[in-house]
Amino acid sequence: MKKKSQKKPQQERELNILLAVLILLVFGTRLVYTNISVGLTMLSFVTFCLYLAGILIAASPAILKNIRPLIDKTTNRWWIVPAFLWTVHSVYALVVADQPWLHLVLGLIYAGAMLLFVYKTPSPNLNWISILLALVLWVPVQTGLIPAVGIPPREWITGLYYLTALLSLLYIFIIVKNADIGFSLRLKGEHFKLVFSGVFILFVIFVSTGFLTQTVSLTRYSPSGHAIFVRIIALILIVLPQEFVFRGIVLNGLHRMMGEQKYSIALVISAVLFALSHYFPMAVSHLYTFPEYLVLSGNIWIHASLMFVCGLFLGWIYLKTKQVFASVLVHFLIFWIWITFFTTG
Repeated sequence: MKKKSQKKPQQERELNILLAVLILLVFGTRLVYTNISVGLTMLSFVTFCLYLAGILIAASPAILKNIRPLIDKTTNRWWIVPAFLWTVHSVYALVVADQPWLHLVLGLIYAGAMLLFVYKTPSPNLNWISILLALVLWVPVQTGLIPAVGIPPREWITGLYYLTALLSLLYIFIIVKNADIGFSLRLKGEHFKLVFSGVFILFVIFVSTGFLTQTVSLTRYSPSGHAIFVRIIALILIVLPQEFVFRGIVLNGLHRMMGEQKYSIALVISAVLFALSHYFPMAVSHLYTFPEYLVLSGNIWIHASLMFVCGLFLGWIYLKTKQVFASVLVHFLIFWIWITFFTTG
C-alpha cells in the first residue's frame, strides 16, 4: 500500500512535466512563426511559462500537499503571490497593450480582490460570496467587457486576462482556501466513459439542431498538424477557466448550499448563467474574431439554448465525477470537433 501511495505522486509529477514540455514546445514553435520582435517573443514565452507553472501546481494534489504546511505557516505573507501575479500581468500589458495604464489598474483590481477575499473569508466552504466573486472576476473577461490582450500579441494563442482571472481564482480557492472543487488531472476509467458519452450526446444534439435550422454545414478546413496542436492548447486555455468557474465554483457551491434534494435547481441555475455568459458575446459578435463566438451565429437564441443544454450536461458530468477536468474534456472535445469540421452562419 505504501509503494502505491508513493507511486501516485510520482506519476502525477511526471504527467505534469510531460504536459508542461508538450505545451511549451507547441507554444514556443508557434512563437517562432509569429511576426513579432525577438523581445516580444521572449516576453510572451516567459509570461506564458509563469502562468502555466501556476496552473499545473494548482492541478497537482501531490505538489500542493507538500507545500501546504509552508502555506499554512506563512498566512501573513499571502500578499506575495498576488503581488507577483500583478507584476507579471502589468509588465506584459505595459509592453504589449494599447491602453497599458488601464490594464495596470485592472491587474491591481484582480490582485486586490485576491487579497481581500483571502484575508476576509479564510473558510474553505463555498458560499454565495464565493460564487459572486468567481462571476465578477471571470464574466467580464468572457463577455469582452475587458479589452482583450493576446499572448502572443496580434497572433494570440490565449488571452492575458483568461490566465490572470484563472490564476486569481486558483490561488484563492485551491491554494489558500483548499476548497473541495476537484481540480486535479487524475481521472478514472469510469470518468472517461461519462466523458465520451457526454461528447456523443452533445454532438448529436448540436449537429441535428444545426442542420435542422440550416445554421451549420460541413467545412473543408484541413489544418496542418502543428496548427491542430496550437488550436488544442488555445481551446483548453479557454475552456478550463469556464469549467472552473461555472462547474467547480458556481454549480459546486449551489449544490452544497441547496443540498442533494435540490441538486437539479443548482444544475439549472448554473446552466442558465453559463448560457447567458455566451449569449452576450453573440449579441455583439462584431467585436469578436475567435470561433467560439461564431457557433450558430445565424441565430443567437439557438446558440444560447444549446449552451444551456451544454451547461446541463457538463454540470451533470461534473456532479457525477466531482472532477473539473472531466467536464473540461467534454467541453473541449465538443468545441474542437465543432469548429474544426463544421461551418456556421
